[in-house]
Amino acid sequence: MGGLRRICARHHRHAGRGPRVRCRAPAPHAGFRAVLRRARAGAARHPAAHLPRPQGRRCSSGPSGDRPLPAGRRDRGACRRARPDPGRCGGASDGAAVPRCCEGILRMSGAVPHIAIVVGSARAARFADYPLAWLRERVGARDDLRLSVIDVRDVGLPSYNLPKPPALAPREYSSRQQRALGQRLDEVDGFLFLVNEYNHGYGAALKNMLDHYFAEFEHKPAAFFGYGNVGGSRAIEQLRQVVAELNMVSVRESVHIFGMQFPAVREGGPAAAEVFDALEPRLTVMTDHLLWWARALNAARSA
Repeated sequence: MGGLRRICARHHRHAGRGPRVRCRAPAPHAGFRAVLRRARAGAARHPAAHLPRPQGRRCSSGPSGDRPLPAGRRDRGACRRARPDPGRCGGASDGAAVPRCCEGILRMSGAVPHIAIVVGSARAARFADYPLAWLRERVGARDDLRLSVIDVRDVGLPSYNLPKPPALAPREYSSRQQRALGQRLDEVDGFLFLVNEYNHGYGAALKNMLDHYFAEFEHKPAAFFGYGNVGGSRAIEQLRQVVAELNMVSVRESVHIFGMQFPAVREGGPAAAEVFDALEPRLTVMTDHLLWWARALNAARSA
């Protein structure tokens, strides 16, 4: 009815003769015919305005004759065309300017991220030493990262008893051991947690270490290698919530050794090699994603 009211109002304004009378809205079918006549008349005067709009953006100016952008508007399509492949994050070709969105990652393209394996078990007779040796060999052989190991059994931290939470008192260390480990954590770009599962959860020594720090873990990625009756899955799921509270990014993929595979791993030789060979493709994917996040977040922290 809005169109009919406008027609009626226009009739009032242009009525030149006779007394001014109240205009009643015409019958629906009559109003529809009036609107249709006006639309056809407009189409005849401006045929291009009623043609289908071509697909794609017409936002670049130049010899092609496309409509130029209004003042202050940015050619977002041009930014996409100039943007390097996020997987390789290489520079723009032919000397083109690199978009601001990729400058930080490009600054990190020549750097080698520092990845730390965090061993979560503090037991003397632990299973963790078997996958740890394999991880040091496989991950350490890559030339696109620098590897170190942080063992909760050796950090020497007391039970958590800080006067203030580390999130509210960043890097306010209360002991020499806490300061030494905090400085090591600051140098790390990404963490690979080697997670044991005891009673449906991860070890207390690992939780104690995590509780002593916040800023040293913040804005860094975390990946998980679990072992246990169900491959450490329940411990990893709990640990994902903890690292999220530390403002870390959790890599989707994880690697698992199940309880039924423990005897073969302990036996060594071909039996252990068969277990670890099956894990290698998933380890590669997980490490690739860990490195991607390490480079991206390092660039963001440095921006």
